[in-house]
Amino acid sequence: TGNLTQNGSAYGGGGSGSSLWTESGGNISRSTGNVSVGEQTSEQIVTQNYNSLTNIPASSRASGTWRSHTFGNITLPANWSNDNFQFKVTVNGTLDGIPTAEYVSIIMKKQGSGTQPSVSLNFNPQNQSSGITSGGGNVYYTNVVNTNSTVSNGSFSAGDVVDIYMTIYVTYWSSLSLAVEIRGGGTTSILFVDGTNDRVGIGLTQPTTALDVSGTVKATAFEGDGSALTGIVAGQWTESSGNIQRSSGNVEVGVANLFVNTTLSRVGVGTSTPGYTLDVAGDLTCSGTMRHRAFAFYARASGGQIVANNGILSDSNSTITTEFDYTPAGTASSNGFRSSGGASNNQGTYFAPVDGIYHVSCKVRLNDSSTAQQEIQWYIKRTNGNEDQWESFEMWISPADGGGRRATMSSTIVKLAKDEGIFPRADNPTTSLSSATFGGHFLGTY
Repeated sequence: TGNLTQNGSAYGGGGSGSSLWTESGGNISRSTGNVSVGEQTSEQIVTQNYNSLTNIPASSRASGTWRSHTFGNITLPANWSNDNFQFKVTVNGTLDGIPTAEYVSIIMKKQGSGTQPSVSLNFNPQNQSSGITSGGGNVYYTNVVNTNSTVSNGSFSAGDVVDIYMTIYVTYWSSLSLAVEIRGGGTTSILFVDGTNDRVGIGLTQPTTALDVSGTVKATAFEGDGSALTGIVAGQWTESSGNIQRSSGNVEVGVANLFVNTTLSRVGVGTSTPGYTLDVAGDLTCSGTMRHRAFAFYARASGGQIVANNGILSDSNSTITTEFDYTPAGTASSNGFRSSGGASNNQGTYFAPVDGIYHVSCKVRLNDSSTAQQEIQWYIKRTNGNEDQWESFEMWISPADGGGRRATMSSTIVKLAKDEGIFPRADNPTTSLSSATFGGHFLGTY
């Protein structure tokens, strides 16, 4: 309630004199100029130290020559102003020379081509008294301070990058430390409207975009696709057809409740170091049907063995049935059996992929012309290389003219550790064999 006044008079046409504010429909507006709400002025101080420098600008004198050396650069704050400006440098060091023939200036200058705003400080030994001593061909500076508040060639602005450099005549610094201090008056506004450039600043008086905020932005929602946003770190999650994906790195839900190792293509439940495609640390309950593929014995790759499509190794002339049976073919000497005389230990040996209980079976058939009886015995191949006979798994085959069988089959349950194997051994000449089929299935752990 009440009246809005300007310079003691009511704004608009209500007082004597004009106003930059007008009223229409209960709103007030300003047609030209800027508007600042809640403007405050605060001192800005920028400091930079250059310590323990040696041989600046070079470890030799250059008679009759001016040289320069740049120490570095400083960026003025975003809310910088030149109010109460001051350039101050404190010098400590040793200058090679005498106090009447050397000249030193330290300068602050805006980067850019052509003429730029600058301010200079003279540290000529002949012009200084406090903190300067000389002797033995050197001039010693101890906390020598110089200041200047006059800027040449314009003024500095917020965001300017200024070089701090030195020009020096004849001499050089064998040791040097600088303490640089730049002071200015900073202004901030709760709200600033730049009517010239159509920009709004919050917390600053020189907005550089349509909305420029110095501080944290909190909002319940943003609209737009964000395609023109800059300075945003790209996320590793993407969305496609309602699905979210992560292109690289691992994913962990909870503390190892669910862990996806994308490098090794493994999933861990209850563990962050899955050792298998699915690794569950705990009990596994299945209310439906649990199926596995190609989870039977494997044969080591030797003697022409290859990997079949279902993941089982076999001889190159073998076939694999849907029940993971091993069906050798060809002559008796290449059917995967080995005689007691001893062929390769790996030939026809089938190894357990994990510790467990296995069901194994074998079917053999004699040649039609065979008249000799055949005994097939089975042996466990231990991981230390020992071979133990498995008495529960052997078979006898009698030839047809003896009233016996020409084919037989036997099966058993066997406990095998990981990489332990089982293999058949024929006690009689293997030339009497026509074919053999071997199968193995994992039943469970022990």
